[in-house]
Amino acid sequence: NTTYSAEGGILYNYDKTVLHSWPSANGDITIPSNVTTIGRAAFSNCGSLINVTIPNGVDSIGPGAFSGCSSLKEFKGKFATDGGRCLVKNNVILSYADASGSEFAIPENVTTIAFGSFVGCSSLVTITIPNSVKTIQPMAFICPNLKTINGKYASEDSRCYIIDGKLCMI
Repeated sequence: NTTYSAEGGILYNYDKTVLHSWPSANGDITIPSNVTTIGRAAFSNCGSLINVTIPNGVDSIGPGAFSGCSSLKEFKGKFATDGGRCLVKNNVILSYADASGSEFAIPENVTTIAFGSFVGCSSLVTITIPNSVKTIQPMAFICPNLKTINGKYASEDSRCYIIDGKLCMI
């Protein structure tokens, strides 16, 4: 097989620079140092994943890479921001550590909320969006318990947000 390789329960591309899937990831993990890209939904629904350390060699994190990781408390290393509660690259929020709390204020430097960055965040109840945010990509928020959006784009009752004239429900 010249397309994929597997080692230690991790599915990579052939040269092991792209981590496609690590379905058995749990507890505290460190992304292997040879990885430069974490693929789309690579850790999706890894409910026992607690802390993730991302080495400096990682350049790209795919949409929804950590979606549905209900026990995830902290990111460490590259792109970790706000005490490890989220991953931010070039002012784009890529992912949120769901078990880090029920309330979250997106950091002031963030300009874009990426596709899938809050998918499956069952612990999140309240989020505050700063004025710096200019773009909210589709499917940014799919959070079953999200009840309140504060700040920029919030509706009068804080139950939805409005962007580009379109009403988006939570």
